[in-house]
Amino acid sequence: MGDNGWEALSVLLDQTCGLTRSGLVQIDLPQNVVLNPPQFPQAEGKTASDATEQVDPITQGCAWLLMTQASACRVACVYCNTQGIEVIRQAPITLPVGSPPALAAGKISAPAVKNPALAGVVQPFASFGGRAQESEPVFRERVSQRLKTKDRAVAGWDYILLTKQIYPSLFHVRHLQEKASGCIHLGVVQSYPSARVVHAFRPVVPRDQIQQIIVSLTQRTSAMTQVRVTNLQYEPVSVVATVVIRETTNASDLLNALHEGMNLYLSPWIDAEQQQYQLGDGLSCTAVTRFLATFDGIVAVPSLQLTLSDIAEKPHSERAEAMTSADKSGPERLMPSAPDRIFVSSFKHTFRLTRAGSPESESSDIAQNQLTEAY
Repeated sequence: MGDNGWEALSVLLDQTCGLTRSGLVQIDLPQNVVLNPPQFPQAEGKTASDATEQVDPITQGCAWLLMTQASACRVACVYCNTQGIEVIRQAPITLPVGSPPALAAGKISAPAVKNPALAGVVQPFASFGGRAQESEPVFRERVSQRLKTKDRAVAGWDYILLTKQIYPSLFHVRHLQEKASGCIHLGVVQSYPSARVVHAFRPVVPRDQIQQIIVSLTQRTSAMTQVRVTNLQYEPVSVVATVVIRETTNASDLLNALHEGMNLYLSPWIDAEQQQYQLGDGLSCTAVTRFLATFDGIVAVPSLQLTLSDIAEKPHSERAEAMTSADKSGPERLMPSAPDRIFVSSFKHTFRLTRAGSPESESSDIAQNQLTEAY
């Protein structure tokens, strides 16, 4: 509940698949969340007037969360106020270089030394966090960076190096210029191991982790410097291309592969075994055309067009601007409109398919959109 009543929240992580199974749900609380609202009862029969006199440490700063569903379903929500325990691996394991240790759910079932005070041990979720064992090159790189920065942030590049050391899961850190002197503004992009992770195509660093970065950088810089860390804004990009395919190619399967591949191509922060664009280089019509030509069954890509929207997730303020390699007046390389923005996939790509050797494709002009098949 916020200042103006109930407000929608951004879900950063949902392991419950829409509250259909057990799991963790991570949400991003806004700044205007109301703590201990007077219209809701206080703990132990206290009212809002006397809650300030004797505040229970457990219920101090309590906020209300309303959970709704599209269809009625029985849901049991459990809150666990746990205590930290130390876990030591008894048998050493071998991991690939660069892989952080992970513990699957249910691996911890009992203590090494039996304690009659414990009725049982349950590990419902897998482990998270942790860092991989350093290899020799990684060790030398970290020590070299430490010798360069002396664990202090002075130049803009120092802030970038220290931020990546504080939060290794960041994919990209960008130093943004500020008009006010003494202010350091960093834009960050989260990395994702798979496209199946929630919000993988719209990268976002949680607010609590951004606050940890700010606190860590503040301790390593001058007291007169103000550090600001934000997520980079999105600029959705759509691809419109004319593709010539073989006569024996399955058009439906190829179309699905093109959409999936283009979404991953425009999301370099997702770990994928395919080509992806570089954030600092922008989008090149030639590079996108070469990427499409790598798909099996494609003979040629006669034309390609990139459509850019100014502001993401706000359709009422979108402004479409066509950029195509066939247009001599437009640039061959497309760059974000502002330094604090990155290109993302709009999920609205159009691929016009025509089969090689068909009479229509041989006699018609591609620019006139006289095609054999359109999807």
